[in-house]
Amino acid sequence: MKTTILTQKAFEKPKELTTTLLDGTSILKGNTTKTIIIFGAGRMCDNVVNILSKQAKVNLVVCDQYLENAERICDKYPNCTPVELNISNIEKFRKTILPADVIIGLLPPTFEYKIAEEMLYLNQQNSNYKPVLITASYQSAGLIELESKIANSGFSVLSEQGVDPGIDHYITLDLIEKYQTRNGIRGNTVALLSLCGGLPTSASRNLASYRVSFSPRNIVRVVNAEARFALNNETVVLKKGEGFQNYFGLEIGSQQFEWYPNRDSIPSSSVYGLEGINTFIRGTIRFPGTIRLWVCLDHLGFLDNTTKYDLLNQSYEGFSKLVTKASENVDLIAHIKKKIEQLGITKGSTQSLVIDQLKELGLLQQNKIGLKDVTCEDIMTNLISTNWKFEENHQDQLIMKIVLVNDYEGELVIISRDFVAVGNPVGGVSAMAKTVSNPLVNSALDYLKGRLLLKPGLEIPSKENKTLTQNQLYQLTEKNVIQLSESIEVFDGNQEQLLEKLGLTLENKFKI
Repeated sequence: MKTTILTQKAFEKPKELTTTLLDGTSILKGNTTKTIIIFGAGRMCDNVVNILSKQAKVNLVVCDQYLENAERICDKYPNCTPVELNISNIEKFRKTILPADVIIGLLPPTFEYKIAEEMLYLNQQNSNYKPVLITASYQSAGLIELESKIANSGFSVLSEQGVDPGIDHYITLDLIEKYQTRNGIRGNTVALLSLCGGLPTSASRNLASYRVSFSPRNIVRVVNAEARFALNNETVVLKKGEGFQNYFGLEIGSQQFEWYPNRDSIPSSSVYGLEGINTFIRGTIRFPGTIRLWVCLDHLGFLDNTTKYDLLNQSYEGFSKLVTKASENVDLIAHIKKKIEQLGITKGSTQSLVIDQLKELGLLQQNKIGLKDVTCEDIMTNLISTNWKFEENHQDQLIMKIVLVNDYEGELVIISRDFVAVGNPVGGVSAMAKTVSNPLVNSALDYLKGRLLLKPGLEIPSKENKTLTQNQLYQLTEKNVIQLSESIEVFDGNQEQLLEKLGLTLENKFKI
């Protein structure tokens, strides 16, 4: 196996595609100040503003429904104005986005759809109003419904400019392009694995080996989502909870991990022009033991979202008895151990670890909850936010591995790229923030500087926009946001043996 570290020299340096923007003005000549409006003053916003504030002739506006959140960020940087803005205040909303040249959305996809709606309204009032909206998230169904109207209006919405989705697309598209041929033979891509995970570093691990680096509610909800992927020419659908019971081993460098299939992989195959590919799975990386804990939480009933509880006078321990259907006088710990035995967890030390993990999460506390009309999702979201958060002295890491398998007329070649980005310690920029914010900023500035042309309508990374991929990979490696390691291995085996090599057979599946 040959392994290479890829620097920015492996990618094409961004070119100045044009000296003018669509409206005829030029930021390159420095004669126009541009306005960038950012929605959402959450975890990712600080580093976005930090990078953009270093640019000349750029005014920044940070909008949040809570003014103190926007002020907390803008107080640290020049040319930054905080705005309290609720999306329901339509008049103020339209007035705020009217001067925008670029809008960066750091909100859930449903809210970004609302931003696009108001951009359409302002465009109808003035056809010269054509800012670009750039987001890190997937395109929502609502946004896709607006596609023809957005295209006809002449402005662009560029989505999936974060880490996953985002950097994963850039790496995969570049791999496919680079290895189209080998020794003059055109290859056929037969398998693709796209794996990513945000984790604490080894020194910052808790008993769950996991800390929250993005929306805790989404973390709970993903367990209840179906997983769908292609495996050996078959479409596999895993129902609620089954994805977590089908998890596999992974080694990157000297670190051991596990990963599970994440939601619906199939639509992303079209991003790469790989519709009908034999095997295609997008997965989430975790430390060993974390997935088992989620399986236990699901089995015990803590991830149910159908029942509402009145917990005004109830303790967390009492709530856990309700959820696990333990009678009032039963020893709760003994009851939980008996229930997880149903999953095949019979080893005493493993049972004790699960109990300690539940204690760390707060589910066995005596203190009162003081809430009513709440679901398990609400309680779990609150506990994860409080007890699995990153503290000042903690470091996170963002891990990604892309595996591409090409068939060159009978010769199978496995090409892998991976990176581990580590956050800065003690109050520095987290790995998650770096890998989400830098692609967003790169696209915003490349657009304003004329290095990135976008067609009117909706756009995501694609084979058609090679400039976007090359610009991003050059800048991400140049700034050392990511350091890519690439390996190539000729595999002497057939398609069935390939699945075993990739760890995708039932024999390689981890047991609970």
